Amino acid sequence: DMFFGLKPKDYDLASDARPEEIAEVFHDLGIYTKNFQHDTVNVHFADQDIEITTFRGEKDTIESDLGRRDFTLDALAYSPKEGLIDPYDGKEDIASRVLRCTYLPKDDFEEDPIRILRAIRLAGKYHLQIEGKTSNAMHRYAPLLKRISPERIREEFLAIIVLKDADQWIREYLDVFEVFLPELRKMEGFKQHSPYHEFDVLEHSLHALHAVKDRNPALCTATLFHDVGKPDAFFFKDGCGHFYGHADKGEEIVKQILTRLKCSNDFMEEVSSLVKWH
Repeated sequence: DMFFGLKPKDYDLASDARPEEIAEVFHDLGIYTKNFQHDTVNVHFADQDIEITTFRGEKDTIESDLGRRDFTLDALAYSPKEGLIDPYDGKEDIASRVLRCTYLPKDDFEEDPIRILRAIRLAGKYHLQIEGKTSNAMHRYAPLLKRISPERIREEFLAIIVLKDADQWIREYLDVFEVFLPELRKMEGFKQHSPYHEFDVLEHSLHALHAVKDRNPALCTATLFHDVGKPDAFFFKDGCGHFYGHADKGEEIVKQILTRLKCSNDFMEEVSSLVKWH
């Protein structure tokens, strides 16, 4: 964040101390919660939480720990004694606005496939170019997202959909999004055969998504799926395509999508109502 000229919202610490030792340090203050499964202790202060994680990697060092971070822009640390610690040239990638896996993309994405969506979110948020080998691996290993819980996918997807250029990312990584949103396949290339529409259903929806000014998750999600019912409602009449009832059908499909992603009832009701009433 600092290298991007942004004020950090939180601070994470890494230490060679074990979680039990970290918890003991803060024991008398009673302001911590432990997640020993992930070697993490969250320390709660009045103004913020600080996550303290035990060094990961083969060696008990910060350099080894940074080698387990997903992208080079995250493989940075700062020590008051040593200053910037940057063994993977993360600062240079930030300056060049490049998103790159810290280690082999295959290993990176196989270790945690959610990083494929995280790469899109970070690249979109910070206006980065995804490095070639990283991008190729994202396409190749996209099916691994089937291993990820719906809750984690939902969190990343809703952070991506509100990006100003979310439509571009969906176009470029359509095969990634189709892993958990197979409904996009029906929309892709579905010609509308209508004088009122220049594009197929998906391209029309992506143009609409790009035009949304209020980038809130419900409105953006509803816009992407406002015509999801068209392929199922399509019929020809007098040489022209028609979609009577597609809004009601879309409402039904959107509820299925959001149920699958384990969205809240309130969010589902808001999005499906927007789709129903277009």
